[in-house]
Amino acid sequence: MYQEEETSFYDLLEISPSAGPTEIYEAYQRARETYSPHSAAIYSMFTEEEARELLRLVDEAYSTLSNRSRKRAYDLRLGLLDDEELKNETPNAYHSHPNKSPEKQDSLVEERKVGRAEEGWTGIVKVHRKVDPLPEGQERTRFSTYTVDAQFEKDIEDVEECDGSFLQKIREYKNVPLQELSEAMKTSRSTLRALEENELDRLPVQVFTRGIVVQYCRMLGLDEHKVVAAYMTYYKSQKST
Repeated sequence: MYQEEETSFYDLLEISPSAGPTEIYEAYQRARETYSPHSAAIYSMFTEEEARELLRLVDEAYSTLSNRSRKRAYDLRLGLLDDEELKNETPNAYHSHPNKSPEKQDSLVEERKVGRAEEGWTGIVKVHRKVDPLPEGQERTRFSTYTVDAQFEKDIEDVEECDGSFLQKIREYKNVPLQELSEAMKTSRSTLRALEENELDRLPVQVFTRGIVVQYCRMLGLDEHKVVAAYMTYYKSQKST
């Protein structure tokens, strides 16, 4: 069953809450194509009734996220906005801003809302903050720094099938606390624990689980196409038994 408190329209369209109108539209088109009745692959994973329900949810997701006022109300319900932010928001505050990973960059990007009194700007302003260079053999995620393990990096690069415990191993290797990841993904810790502990019956339906793994990979700076495919190979094998 679809559980909105643990999944969201963002999971369904495989985008972040910061996605702008163009990214939302493109994600919607991809999702419509993926779950189209004309897609031969869709019926190997879902029944015809389930596919119709997924298409309905895709349409509902786009209807909500493509409308500025509906999106604001939805974000407020998810806890992505608070009342104070809505009071300070102006009609020009809705901008597209890509979710770029700070890995291997010389600076981090902070985003904050400002009012008309600050240099005439409204909406999202990006403020670059210089960070210290990393010591030899270390890398950075948006959450932490970690020491590179060449062999484990190769294991990640070569992965063809993996379960949730492998994802957990990557998270811990990169020194990312579960609580911080949960807050950044807007996904409950219980859902992430179920993912990492392979408690598949506690996870949402396949399409939403895949969306969660996509966001998980993006947060950790992984090759989402390879790692998501590896996890879904495991997921489907377990669900078919």
